[in-house]
Amino acid sequence: MKECKGIPVSEGIGIGKAKFVTKPKFEIKKKNISEEEVDSELERFNTNLENVLQEMDYLIQNF
Repeated sequence: MKECKGIPVSEGIGIGKAKFVTKPKFEIKKKNISEEEVDSELERFNTNLENVLQEMDYLIQNF
């Protein structure tokens, strides 16, 4: 058993599953690309955007 301390939403002792929430660390790097790379970068962006949307849908439905 693991004991954790945090900010309670009500008084008393809580037993059950816990969700740990941390602030993500984002690092955005600017990068120049050539005209030839634009289409592949847009495709990469759209693919990653679709993946994020699917993950968000999953999280919304399951938590």
